[in-house]
Amino acid sequence: MDLIWTDWVKDPSADPAGEHFRTPYMDWYLQAELAAGRGAEDQASFKVQSQRSPGTRSALFELALPDLPLPKKAVAPGSTSLATPQARVNVLAGLNPAHLPEKNDVIIGVIDAGIAPAHARFRRKGGIGTRILSYWSQGGVWAGQAHLPFGRELMQQDIDRLMGGRRQVNEAAFNRAAGLVDFTDPTGERWIETRAPHGTLVADLAGGCDPLAGGAMATFRDRSHLITVDLAPRISIGAAGSFLETFAIWAIRHIVDTADAIWQARFPAEAGRKGFPVVINLSYGIQAGPKDGSLDLQAFVRALNAGRPANQPVRIVLPAGNENLDQVSAVLAGRGEGEVGVIGWRVLPGDATSSYVEINTDPVDAAGDQSQAQRLAALSLTPPLGDALPPDLPPGPGYRRDLIRRGRPHPVARIYCRQGGKALHYVLCIAPTARQADAAPPGKWLISLGTGPLAKLHIQSDQQLTPVRGAEILSYFDDLANTSAALRYRRYNPDTSPRDSYGYDLRTGQVTDHEPLFVGETGPIRRQNTLNAIAGSVGTLFRPRTGVFTGQGRRSAISPDRLAGQ
Repeated sequence: MDLIWTDWVKDPSADPAGEHFRTPYMDWYLQAELAAGRGAEDQASFKVQSQRSPGTRSALFELALPDLPLPKKAVAPGSTSLATPQARVNVLAGLNPAHLPEKNDVIIGVIDAGIAPAHARFRRKGGIGTRILSYWSQGGVWAGQAHLPFGRELMQQDIDRLMGGRRQVNEAAFNRAAGLVDFTDPTGERWIETRAPHGTLVADLAGGCDPLAGGAMATFRDRSHLITVDLAPRISIGAAGSFLETFAIWAIRHIVDTADAIWQARFPAEAGRKGFPVVINLSYGIQAGPKDGSLDLQAFVRALNAGRPANQPVRIVLPAGNENLDQVSAVLAGRGEGEVGVIGWRVLPGDATSSYVEINTDPVDAAGDQSQAQRLAALSLTPPLGDALPPDLPPGPGYRRDLIRRGRPHPVARIYCRQGGKALHYVLCIAPTARQADAAPPGKWLISLGTGPLAKLHIQSDQQLTPVRGAEILSYFDDLANTSAALRYRRYNPDTSPRDSYGYDLRTGQVTDHEPLFVGETGPIRRQNTLNAIAGSVGTLFRPRTGVFTGQGRRSAISPDRLAGQ
């Protein structure tokens, strides 16, 4: 084939203090997708915004946030970086004065896509007026609201005015009047107009209620208030969800800041000493990541909880994960001197989105005689029908290398080596197989790791960019031709039922089929280890003292008194 690998080169996007600090996903998007001609509408409607001035750090708990792709309509015209949001002023002016939150009320935050603010389940008693205090559309038209980094906010009085004091509301007309829907814009909201939008369902599970309900549910309805964030469009978040983390950080900050501002305006004598209990649901996640608590979102959640008094609790609800039979997780055992571990990565034809694998090595103490080579496994990525390359060790974190077609400018694949929290890690990117120029060859790619510690491999998620499923196709790990039958991955039991992480005898309840925990007892492809990466740390697991837990965003009729007392 005409594919050749370049040498390792220094990666300028890996420097947090640099002018173009980017995640591997953003860097690949700009250099290998937009540059190669993917989607003229992307280039016309999108703007990559720096989240800080060159050489400075973010105001978000000192996180060095990378560049972010945003709809042009959602940012200040002519700007190249996001201004630091200012403190909220006159927050009560946007709320209905007859329905302000009381001291023992609860704030429920929902971060999702397709949240319909006019829906009846979010109304006040009797069905007239909304319980939503603030609705931030991250992809909405920029309205110069200084407390926002981008997008547009509708306050409670804005929503009430657009509903016109009616119980029967034409939601499609409402969405258009509110500027939430514009089908002429390729970056416009789409989910909210579907029959069962995800965000509306989740917001209902988290805080919805019948406006005519009585009893305990009436108490819940009247004493719980919603602050919702409609995420930036999926085309901004990315088919792999690779930009979700930063959008979620901004969303959590907005919910907490808004709740605190309302409390301070309502009860100034107790400002800083107490606040509303805040429960936030984020039913989104990503499959790949270090899963050791080192992601920016996890650091943000920990800092948020550590910086708040015990009587100002914030609860974060995250999904634990699913899809453990999609062959997206693998483990390569530690390899001794001269040994190589190999696994197949099946990239399918007709895929209009890029494919990604993250490789995280077990952390090894660098003290003493632990060398760089012992802490980072040499890597090779071989395309289908391509020449086999020996595993090659980069000079260190912050380097990358490309697979290119001879005489062509854009990479077909790229390997990034980065610092990954407690250990070093690789991000492997393969271009879409369904494009006219510089397409990646479909088939089984081979990932080889040389001498080094145990390594965990995760394929990043791949989801549709619009409610109508497109041509994104999830890649998966595949056994090699010489893998023994005992170690091959098996999706089904002998009775043709799907294998789960554990099988149970329906009569005794005993485990009958479980995936061994130790490497060597099974093949490299795993049914386990598919935990949502942003939920994979002590900062986002249930801890009574910090009040953060994982789980699907389900709600029962919990008394607000019980929530307020926690």
